[in-house]
Amino acid sequence: MSNSAIEPCGFWRRAIESPQRPALIGPGGETITYGTLYARVNRTTRLLASLGLVEGDHLTFALGQRPEIFEIVLACSQLGVWYTPASARLSTDELTYLLVDSSAKALVVDSTSAVAAAPAATAASLSPDCRLAFDHCDGWVDLRRSASEFAPSLPPDRRPGLALWYTSGTTGRPKGVMQRRPPIAMAELTQSAADHAAAYEWDANDVSLVQGPLYHAGPFVSALTMLHQGGLVVIMDKWTPISCLEHIDRYRVTASMMVPTMLHRLASLPSDTREQFDLSSLRRNGVMLGGSICPPETKRAMIDWWGPVIMESYGGSEGTFSRITSEDAIAHPGSVGRGWRGVTLQVLDDDGNACGPNEIGTVYARLASDAAHRPAYLNSPDKTDGSYVGEFFTLGDVGYLDAQGWLFLLDRRADLIVSGGANVYPAEVERVLLQHGAVDDVAVIGIPNDEWGQTVHAFVVPRTSDGDDALAAALVDFARERLAAYKCPRTVTFVASVGRSEMGKLQRRKLRADPAAAIALPVANAAGAS
Repeated sequence: MSNSAIEPCGFWRRAIESPQRPALIGPGGETITYGTLYARVNRTTRLLASLGLVEGDHLTFALGQRPEIFEIVLACSQLGVWYTPASARLSTDELTYLLVDSSAKALVVDSTSAVAAAPAATAASLSPDCRLAFDHCDGWVDLRRSASEFAPSLPPDRRPGLALWYTSGTTGRPKGVMQRRPPIAMAELTQSAADHAAAYEWDANDVSLVQGPLYHAGPFVSALTMLHQGGLVVIMDKWTPISCLEHIDRYRVTASMMVPTMLHRLASLPSDTREQFDLSSLRRNGVMLGGSICPPETKRAMIDWWGPVIMESYGGSEGTFSRITSEDAIAHPGSVGRGWRGVTLQVLDDDGNACGPNEIGTVYARLASDAAHRPAYLNSPDKTDGSYVGEFFTLGDVGYLDAQGWLFLLDRRADLIVSGGANVYPAEVERVLLQHGAVDDVAVIGIPNDEWGQTVHAFVVPRTSDGDDALAAALVDFARERLAAYKCPRTVTFVASVGRSEMGKLQRRKLRADPAAAIALPVANAAGAS
């Protein structure tokens, strides 16, 4: 059934009703109104259709942190085209993999990504007409100029398009995640955004700050949700604690998506720095927290400072499993919440049996009852099947449910350290070391050991010095006061960076494969107590 006669909803309705309302503010301060964005989206939709893209086709964009991303996304969203956000910093091989795996028919780039993308587009056999760029790039079609030839009005036969997210690849090759399968209606597409906004109490009066890369689901979804509500989206480029606070103060930000490493760096600011900024605009449940496990001490420190504005969620590109408010986080420190919006949580042992309260196992969730909403991995039926036990799906995380059904995460199963037959969860060790005042960041992995199988090794980013043997010994002692001895680091490497992803995720797989991926400081290794 055609969607052409359906009343405009979501973003399109907001733009028709309030065309002069600011929609986007880019990193350079440029403001784009709903009316301007609406016209650009409709022109881009018609351009893509003229290039032969039809419902069910795939498009990839590799763009920097720029507002034009939403022109592409909203165009695909009314053309029935799947779109895949990608980092503008991907190598040619990485981008080629995404294009080929998704059978992409079009690629959109800018000056940041065009050089690496050109051979990828050739390797994926993309038509020259479907190689589009926002900046002037030799060998690429000027998207804005080409789209300007088309009408700015709503195109006929509007059909909803969906995102095809690729996992971050922290445990292997990225996998294309299909959260839902067509057919769906335009109204369902925007209703999903409305439901998401209602959970955080966002509306048209809100201002959302994009603090993470827009090729990641968390920052992207929160920004797109705000556009469907008629709010304002402010896009940051380079993140620092001070730039975060400056943006919240300047734009009276009410909502945002953040990751635990951001909160840790903010919580480390001195009180005289904090007092320079007015953060009173942040609304209750407005700050979406996710991406990795957040130490409860860090979250509590931020709640004490910002108030009950943080809503933490657990899940991934595959869907949201649980959420927890600031108030519940204080009452249940360390928990990531209960099942979210009808989600049923279970913790299963290695044989697929349900674990009892406080028994550790693999975390599973039943996300939806109908097959159209069950997450699946593109071109990977074995990986899809391996993620399910019956109707329950897992991301591979280890944790437990307490007697009241609150979920507590320990770590990824792939990151588990087995030392002397005992399980060590790196996130638990990292949480303790982050409490030490000399530690700015940390990553923990297991390294081979002839006697114990594995021993615990910590990569530490020191806050004010290059690190030395005395600090290494102090950190080991600090850990031993708070953890069983077998969980404590045997060795420490002081580094300038632990090599987190742009969304703040630790990439322990890369550290295990190549410890030099962490950038060592002059004092390369400092042995801890044995």
